[in-house]
Amino acid sequence: MGKQLRADKGGRPFVVQPELTEGCSMRFGSGPGGLCSFCGLTAIRTGPGEYKWMSIETAEKLAAECGLFCPQARVEFAMRGEPLMNPKHLEIFRLFRRFMPRTQLMVTTNGDTLRNRMQKAVDTIFDTGLNFILLDTRTIRKIVVMHYARKRMT
Repeated sequence: MGKQLRADKGGRPFVVQPELTEGCSMRFGSGPGGLCSFCGLTAIRTGPGEYKWMSIETAEKLAAECGLFCPQARVEFAMRGEPLMNPKHLEIFRLFRRFMPRTQLMVTTNGDTLRNRMQKAVDTIFDTGLNFILLDTRTIRKIVVMHYARKRMT
């Protein structure tokens, strides 16, 4: 691999991180309002809710521009929110695959939206052209422990 150039010298990014959702589904963290204490949302939110979604129009424009400027940069759907909460996430994944057919597409999720339908949901996500799903098991373990503790108490 050659030397990475600065953008003003013609360099292109190795990774692009679109934020599909600003907001989180989790309510079991130790941060404000139940957010996870390590999450960047704690700096701009007091708890879950008030979601903002990336629109299809914005996603299509971003995917098209990335396809031209950095067609082989890995795309990581993550940032300050749960990407799978965006009601259009599957369509957005397909758009990026269409404009960037040879790149790696990855989503980082807390898994909250996958519960009770994990295999079907994962199959559907991979069918859009995604290559990787990164599941934050730290959060999932906390949910399972809390759910078990609640069951034992009732």
